[in-house]
Amino acid sequence: MPVVTSAQAAQYLNLSLAEDQQAAFDVVVSAACAAVERYCRRHFDAKSYTEYHDVRGNVTSVWVDNPPIITLTSLIDDANTSTVTNRSNRAISIASNIELYPVEEPNRVRLTNTEGAFTPGLKSTQIIYTGGYSQNEMPPELVFAACQLVAAWWEGPEALTRSAQNLGGDNIQWRSGNLPPQVVEALAPFRRVVI
Repeated sequence: MPVVTSAQAAQYLNLSLAEDQQAAFDVVVSAACAAVERYCRRHFDAKSYTEYHDVRGNVTSVWVDNPPIITLTSLIDDANTSTVTNRSNRAISIASNIELYPVEEPNRVRLTNTEGAFTPGLKSTQIIYTGGYSQNEMPPELVFAACQLVAAWWEGPEALTRSAQNLGGDNIQWRSGNLPPQVVEALAPFRRVVI
């Protein structure tokens, strides 16, 4: 499911598209959604994800790549295995040794057993979960960012070669090919940090 649909973007931009424009507009919207996900280094659509995480040192938490966690299906560690089946996360212990933090840290999976830790190693922990947002739960900041990018790209090539944009009296510089500053700012809280 995309960050924003063509219908949402057209409504946001107050566009009435002719029949012969719709296909081109759909391509721009699709490209903008892909650019948002690429910039944020993650996916936003609610679906099942299987991830393998490196563990360094004595750690009791891992963070998934595509939050928020909707359902934790399976957590497999080299040293121990804990499997839960389709239980919804609610700030409570899902299994005897797993805890989720849906509000404070929507991407964190923590072992609650104070003596336990994930086994160190490359790709040593496998997490299967449903994460992301359904279309009607998509954060407004993401929808805004995608629509702003669609607006910049729909204007045509001149929007991509501009070196400045006036925002509230401030002249803001950006280079061709980069995302406009208001898009970057809106996406900042959703960008996955890679260390």
